[in-house]
Amino acid sequence: MAGTPKVTRLTVEVDGYQWRVHGHQAAAMWHVELAELVGSLAYNMPVDKKLASNIRAAISEQLEGARVGYVSPELILVTEYRNYDRTD
Repeated sequence: MAGTPKVTRLTVEVDGYQWRVHGHQAAAMWHVELAELVGSLAYNMPVDKKLASNIRAAISEQLEGARVGYVSPELILVTEYRNYDRTD
C-alpha cells in the first residue's frame, strides 16, 4: 500500500529490562507504535513518563542519535508484572 509506513522492530535495554519496540520512520523522526516487555523478568516498576522517556532515549542511542517522537506510557505493554502500577 502506498503511504503505509514500514514497521521496524528493535530491542533496547532500559533499567535491566529488555523492550521490543515497534515503530517506523517518517520524515526525519522515528515514531514508536508499541514497546513491549520481553524476557523472563517480572516487571516491578511503574509504567510512567520517566520509563517512556528512558525507552525513547535508548531508541535514539541505538539508532545513533536519530530523532525519536514522544513515547506515551499508554504505548508500553507489560504482560508479566509484580506490584505493577500505571501512573502519569
